[in-house]
Amino acid sequence: GAESVAAPDPFASLRAGTFASLSAGIEMLPSPAGPGSGEPSLITAPDGRVLLSWLEPAPDSAFAMRVASFDGSRWSASSTVRTARDFVVNWADFPSVVQASDGMLVAHWAEKSGAGTYAYDVLLARSSHAGAAWERIGRAHDGGAETEHGFVSLLAAGRGVRAFWLDGQETAAGGHQGAGAMTMRTAAITRTSVERRELLDPRVCDCCGTSAAMTADGPILVYRDR
Repeated sequence: GAESVAAPDPFASLRAGTFASLSAGIEMLPSPAGPGSGEPSLITAPDGRVLLSWLEPAPDSAFAMRVASFDGSRWSASSTVRTARDFVVNWADFPSVVQASDGMLVAHWAEKSGAGTYAYDVLLARSSHAGAAWERIGRAHDGGAETEHGFVSLLAAGRGVRAFWLDGQETAAGGHQGAGAMTMRTAAITRTSVERRELLDPRVCDCCGTSAAMTADGPILVYRDR
């Protein structure tokens, strides 16, 4: 009879010690987030700090969006961007915060805009005080339809921030599965306004995450289209 031959183990070198050497440098850190917190997002700021944002339960069935920074040795005191009952709390479509090159912090979250399941907006706030105080800017988008807006990527760009998001204003005729398509849009966020709103792609996936990074030639965006 034929003898069975075991397939090569692609992880043999890791098990032999490489993984052990990597894991030896991993240190567990205490979290600044409170009990029951979720929807975390981590990003590196231009000054080298790590920014963490999250949602945590608040009194009266509300949630608080909170932010803290890690300087390599300890967490800063956390600050509250907003406390409300109209947050859209979703493990896949979560809030985030980013720091511009001039130190301005910009945060985004999803906020209910109507009774429909997919009726929510992308809301923005900024802080010029290292997160000690936050000012609500308004919506990232200029369409007022009660449809889905979310899956945001925030990116430091120049002296401001560039936002990218999935925008459902074209689906308003029939809700989440309306006649129009989900679109990909962007806008620039400065210390004074949200401007230069643009349509990037007229037909994209309805509910897939996005990501963006800065290159020497400008922003690069990854998303799922149709």
